[in-house]
Amino acid sequence: MKTKLKILKDIEHDGKSLKAGDICLVPNELAKSWLFDGVAERVQDDGVEDVSGQVKSAVDEAFKALEIDNKIKKAVGDISVKHEEIDPSWGYGAPLVAGQKRSKGARLANAAAFMQDVCKAAVDGVPERLKKAMEIGAKAAQTPGQVIGNDPDGGFAVPTETRIDLDGATVEASHIRQRATVVPMGTKSLDLTRIKDYDHSSGYVSGAAIAYWGQENGALTSSKIQFENRKLDLQPLTALAALSHQAMKFSPITGGLLLQEMGKAISFAEEGAFLTDGTGAGMPLAIMKAANKIEVTRNTSSAIVFADIIAMIARLRVKNEGAVMWYANRTCLPQLAALNLAVGTAGAPIWIPNNDATRGIPGTLYGYPLTWSEYPEALGTAGDIVLGDFSQYLIGDHVEGPESASSMHVKFIEAQELFRIIKYVDGQVDGKTGYTPKHGDPLAPFVNLSA
Repeated sequence: MKTKLKILKDIEHDGKSLKAGDICLVPNELAKSWLFDGVAERVQDDGVEDVSGQVKSAVDEAFKALEIDNKIKKAVGDISVKHEEIDPSWGYGAPLVAGQKRSKGARLANAAAFMQDVCKAAVDGVPERLKKAMEIGAKAAQTPGQVIGNDPDGGFAVPTETRIDLDGATVEASHIRQRATVVPMGTKSLDLTRIKDYDHSSGYVSGAAIAYWGQENGALTSSKIQFENRKLDLQPLTALAALSHQAMKFSPITGGLLLQEMGKAISFAEEGAFLTDGTGAGMPLAIMKAANKIEVTRNTSSAIVFADIIAMIARLRVKNEGAVMWYANRTCLPQLAALNLAVGTAGAPIWIPNNDATRGIPGTLYGYPLTWSEYPEALGTAGDIVLGDFSQYLIGDHVEGPESASSMHVKFIEAQELFRIIKYVDGQVDGKTGYTPKHGDPLAPFVNLSA
């Protein structure tokens, strides 16, 4: 089939020169191309098939048969305006009064009319309404032509790359657990019977045991030892997370990843409870809240000086030298680096010999390991640096260890799977009070500086 066209400008076709104003018959496919490019215009002729009528009829039938019109209207009707400055309907929404803008949340329609105008443009030229839409698009892009900055102008055609880099939380090792006395437990509660031995100042040991110097044939004086009970009561430490079905199916996030990160959360909460956070009510009792801890008065506010360090060492009661360590917040580092022993009117550094930076940061302080951590308090707060024999901290652990489980049933109708970790643990300082030696100042298994 052919269409009669009127040539609008001089062109060359099949080796022939066609002048503006010439009337010719050309194949339908070529006619569509020339009409779209503005090379020619259609000449109505009853003897020649009306291509525009066929196109219009085909479009109308397709819209009617497939109900595209109503479906698109409904879909577009659920889209709301996101930006007040640009008309997202591109002129196909309800008419606006001069100066009026689309309000946020406004509903749009007439997408079917836009598609019909595109079809008409292929045969009868670009309708005025479609020209207006093109002008709005160019204005929105802030520049003429096709630009990738505006999705309708070409941004959709630019491929994107997605890089998945799931860097998990960084949680420090449990330094307290490494040195503490861990007590495996098969039941929720465990009673520990220990000898009561806190005061030697009056000559007694083991609570009330004492030895006497006697004479031959003299009556002997009896004494006895005393016991006390320490109780560990396991408390649940839990972590719970939900993962949608789509996340599990289409993203790199897996239940294993969730359990891994929740395990870190468990470890983080546990160490914090052992050192500073534990109240003893439904959770471990923290070292910093224990009754048998000594707090040394700080010589200078928000500082750590040589005298503070020596005073802390002097008040420590050691049972296991291998479990003793300094536990400090990194905000204390500048103070320790400046530790100085006064010698007359001068002084000498006591931690970094000769202030030699090439030696790096020492790992010990007066022979005891120095561990830096985020768990101790910041400089100037009680607990910024702690010295302790951590073997005297008791940790009760259930013998079965942490329990992890998942379930798709709880949130089945929301298509979510739940992941859970439960760990039963308790912790407290061994001993109820501090220790008074036969001579000298009271001692304790843990010592810290005052605020």
